[in-house]
Formats: sequence, C-alpha cells, structure tokens
Amino acid sequence: MESLEGKEHMTKRWKRILWKSSVYLITIGMLIALLMGLNMSWCAITAALALVVLDFTDASPSLEKVSIALRMLD
Repeated sequence: MESLEGKEHMTKRWKRILWKSSVYLITIGMLIALLMGLNMSWCAITAALALVVLDFTDASPSLEKVSIALRMLD
C-alpha cells in the first residue's frame, strides 16, 4: 500500500517538474526568438498556443467573461 502511494507521489512530483521545465523552456524560446528579430506577435501567439496545449483546460468560463465584456461595449 505504501509503495503505491510513494509511486503516485513521485509521479505527481515528476509531472510538476516536467510541466514547470516546459513552461520555462517555452518562455526562454520565445525570448530568444524575439532577440533574433522575429515578429513579436507570432512569437507570442506560438508561445501561447504551446502553453495552452501543454495545460489544456476547459476555456468556457474565460470565454464567457470575454463575451460579457464585448456585449457591454456595444
């Protein structure tokens, strides 16, 4: 029983380390691309897309807030 809990804890820990490392690498990659003179908007969109794919969650709550804000502007 303890062996399974220990393995589960290590799995969660490694997933967290992998996720943080990926976020850092994506951010550093975006900064390097900007310093190389690439288009800022494409660098930001590409990095944002990579982060969304990395940690995909349901976007409905966020999109509802945007929709409400846009309706208020009309």
